[in-house]
Amino acid sequence: MNSSLPLTDVFFYSYYLNPEVLTQFGGTARKPRTARLHGWQLHLGNHSTLVPSAKAYADGVVYALTPNELAALYKRDGICAFEPQEIEVYLLQEKRFSSAVCYFAVEGPSMQPPPNKKHVEQMITSMQQQRLDASTAERWLYL
Repeated sequence: MNSSLPLTDVFFYSYYLNPEVLTQFGGTARKPRTARLHGWQLHLGNHSTLVPSAKAYADGVVYALTPNELAALYKRDGICAFEPQEIEVYLLQEKRFSSAVCYFAVEGPSMQPPPNKKHVEQMITSMQQQRLDASTAERWLYL
C-alpha cells in the first residue's frame, strides 16, 4: 500500500461490512467504526443499496480506503453500477456525526427482488459480528 495516497472514509452497509470480504476484493479495513445512516433503508435484490425512508436507518461500518482500493471494489466485473454520494453518518461508539462517502447502486434489473439469499445470510452474519442491528437485513430472508 502506498501510504501517500489520501484516505476516504466510506460507509459500508452490505457485503463489504466483513473485513475479510473487503480484503478479498482489494480493500483494507482501516480505522473501522460502526455507524448509522438515518433516513435510509436497506434494499436487497441481486445487489444491495439504500433507498430513502424518512423513519428508517441503516447500520454499517466506516472504513478509510484509498482511491485505488475504491476503484478495485466498485469497478470490477460482475458488479452493478454504483454512484458515490457524500453523507453524514452517526458514529455509534464515538457518539458524533461524521462525513463519509457511501456508494449507492444505480437502479436496474439487479435491484429487483427477490434478493440473493446467500448474500443476505452473509450480510446478516457480518452485521452480527460487528454488533449491528441485523433485523434490517433479516426481513429480506422471507420474501
